[in-house]
Amino acid sequence: MVRKMAANKYQILTNRHLLEICKCILILSAGITLKTLYDMPSEKCECPRCPSCHEDHELLFSELHFQLREAFVPRDADEVLLYEFFNMSYITENSEFAPLHKIFRHQKIDIKDMVRQMMPLFNSAKGSVWRMLKLENGYRRFDPLRGEEYVIDAILSPENDESHSERHRFEMVKPFGVAHMVRNMVVDSEKMIHFLLPISEADDHFLRFMKNFEDVCLRTEEPSYLMILLFTGANNKRAAEFNKVKAATAALTQKYRSAHIRIIQTKKAFSAPAGLDLGSKQLPLSSLILFSSVEVSFTKDFLFRCRLNTIEGLQVFYPIGFFQYSPHIVSHFSGESTDVDLMKINKNTGFWSTVNYEVSCMHNSDYKLVGGFNRNLTDWDSDLFQRQIATKLKVFRAMDPGVIHMYQNKTCPIKGSEEQWRNCMEKALGILGSRQQLSRVLMKHFV
Repeated sequence: MVRKMAANKYQILTNRHLLEICKCILILSAGITLKTLYDMPSEKCECPRCPSCHEDHELLFSELHFQLREAFVPRDADEVLLYEFFNMSYITENSEFAPLHKIFRHQKIDIKDMVRQMMPLFNSAKGSVWRMLKLENGYRRFDPLRGEEYVIDAILSPENDESHSERHRFEMVKPFGVAHMVRNMVVDSEKMIHFLLPISEADDHFLRFMKNFEDVCLRTEEPSYLMILLFTGANNKRAAEFNKVKAATAALTQKYRSAHIRIIQTKKAFSAPAGLDLGSKQLPLSSLILFSSVEVSFTKDFLFRCRLNTIEGLQVFYPIGFFQYSPHIVSHFSGESTDVDLMKINKNTGFWSTVNYEVSCMHNSDYKLVGGFNRNLTDWDSDLFQRQIATKLKVFRAMDPGVIHMYQNKTCPIKGSEEQWRNCMEKALGILGSRQQLSRVLMKHFV
């Protein structure tokens, strides 16, 4: 009886196993069948090909999966997105200093790339090959919701009949693609920043800078090191100037025990690039350097961005600073009844200067990579900028509200050529005030 029950139990288990095996075989068979169906060659759904499109047709197919988003819709006049007008020679920009300028290489590459994509799309819809005879003009603007928008006016002609031509207007969109993470890194917020400050005397600008350094760095225990490069030249008062600088620094080192301040004195004539280069030679290659001047006012947030925007061996940082107008003109000719705060950034207090490279953050090794400053050039700062662009380094250039160049009354010596004097005067007059403020000066004194 027991043996019979055991046999029945074994039979039931065997049947269950066979059932499971059958299920697996059915599932596997279905999977193989479906795979076979998907792997079978099928007719492709193709858009009409244009003759002789070749590789441009591949470009056409690669863009089909993008779906355009709705364009940004303004609610008032301030939200209207402006177009830039362009042709292949120049482009317009909403700028007081360069309202119309020669088209830059990166802009020309962008426009040519759009035209290269535009013609296969046109020929595909047309069913024949046309080519562009002339790009008359165009417009472009950036829509933050959908991408770069273009309006292109062009003259086209069939490839086999140049005697016939048509004028076409194209409205194109270069849509946003999928976001890619290029780099993700942890920033060392405690990395020491080494200030290099060349001076020739302990004047009011120097004392203001030291006060700024105390407020931003010493009081908050910001990891910082200040190296002052003092040029006394053949000045009979060089001992007195050194004592003034020493007294100013001693007051801070006594007040703040964690202060790192060093003075290097030289009897040579003042030279900013020579001083900065001398300072860099005193530091290790891994040091993070901030090249500065006494006219600069900086914030704690800027020092954070100085660390954030520099990567040793990969990236250097050239902030675009805000240059103050003349305090007298700002205070009396801004058209405002209340007092103007000179440290606020607006159209009345100053302007962003994209042609100044005096303030920069970089590691000493990246400075040495290109051989340092060329002391024999008057534009020594832009020269270093240009040479670093030609290397593997990425140059990070952006406007920074934490860097303000205090107004300094500029004098132009008569020595030198007339052209040098004229260029100097143009720069000096260019930073006095805005066009509106200077027109008010003229109206008050000459009208």
